[in-house]
Amino acid sequence: MVATLDAPARPEGSLATVLTRAQLVESIWIFNPTASAAFLDRFDDAALALYLEHLHAKLGSDDPTTPWIRPGDTPSIIWHEARDTA
Repeated sequence: MVATLDAPARPEGSLATVLTRAQLVESIWIFNPTASAAFLDRFDDAALALYLEHLHAKLGSDDPTTPWIRPGDTPSIIWHEARDTA
């Protein structure tokens, strides 16, 4: 079984509904400048918003012990099989 790159729909008011895709990507680059545009393009807006929320909780907090609470609709263990680009 291969996990998809699509995240579950997020509730109204989440980052995915507030920020544009460009704003999500730029915000992710603040926390993770090594994430390439090509890599981030593989994910939908909801997945990018979820990743940004995770980054913000772990790296944007003054307290490094602040936990990130995984949403209940998000699998805890996933893997991705790269698409054949050849």
